[in-house]
Amino acid sequence: MITVLFLAAKPLDTEDIRLDEEYREIEDRLSRASPQRIRLIAKWAVRAQDLQTALLEHEPAIAHISGHGDQDGRVLLEDVVGYSKPVESEALAELFRILSGSIRCVVLNACNSAGLAKELARFIDTVIGMQGSITTGAGRAFVTAFYQALAHGKDYRHCF
Repeated sequence: MITVLFLAAKPLDTEDIRLDEEYREIEDRLSRASPQRIRLIAKWAVRAQDLQTALLEHEPAIAHISGHGDQDGRVLLEDVVGYSKPVESEALAELFRILSGSIRCVVLNACNSAGLAKELARFIDTVIGMQGSITTGAGRAFVTAFYQALAHGKDYRHCF
């Protein structure tokens, strides 16, 4: 069984992107496969300090980070109040280097995350990031198709 850890952050001071809808669509695609090969776990309003705990606790094969990215290529998580907290790419890459044992794929469904994806690819077999800005619909369409293919037994390259 493959575990996907869906890590969602939609800080209060950012545009609403309905991560709950993205999650629901992924869950729907995964549930249609028979036999079910994938277990989906969600963590909401993720803060930087939550990442390590969630990754250690669930030991996912796929870490899916969904939310916003800034112009500097950093993922925006939440601070303790719920506002944007950019995570430095180097710090995130170091965390994934340390915890890379079970993680085979990282999906960064956030604008401007291609640079971070390149950094993570030094430690993780497959990393997907977004080049520049993408619309919410385009990001959601990509990930739902990705997980649908994965649920039907395709490898990461084929899913992409």
